Amino acid sequence: MKNLLLSEDDIYHETFHGDFSNLNIKSKTINDSNFSSSELNETIIENVLFDKVAFEKCDISNTKFIDCSFRDTKFINCKLLGTNIINCRLTNVSIEDSVCKYINLVDLKTKKLIIKNSDLSESSFYNIELVKFEINDSILTSTEFFNTKLKGIDLSTCKIGGLKLSPDALKGVKVNMVQALELVNLLGIEIVD
Repeated sequence: MKNLLLSEDDIYHETFHGDFSNLNIKSKTINDSNFSSSELNETIIENVLFDKVAFEKCDISNTKFIDCSFRDTKFINCKLLGTNIINCRLTNVSIEDSVCKYINLVDLKTKKLIIKNSDLSESSFYNIELVKFEINDSILTSTEFFNTKLKGIDLSTCKIGGLKLSPDALKGVKVNMVQALELVNLLGIEIVD
């Protein structure tokens, strides 16, 4: 299966199991395929279109996705520790029940990105265009949002302590009362009786 990923051929209707770490996968389409209980650690994936792909119980830690497109793609119960997703397009992508600590999302365009029950502690969202973005029951402790507007985004079910933000990021964000107090402190506002 490694040879298939490394070939110049596009991939259709395949199921991948096993270790695919330390590979350099370039310029292909992977369509209607599944990665199940696979390892893709320290892999560089460049200019790949993932269309109708599911990653289930995969370890994708320290992998770099560069100039990729993801359409109708799911990450379920995956480990994305320190993963870099740079200059990619995400359309109808979901991340569920995953550990995404230290993930770096940079220069992305999204159209329907849903994150559920995942840990994004100490992650970075930098220069991201969020369109139809939902995040529920997730951990955003010490997460950074720079040049990423959260207007209309509901964070009320998430843990948000210690956020690091550019000044315009919070305008229009939806939070619960406890989170509002955290954000007031973050902004350096002092509440007095």
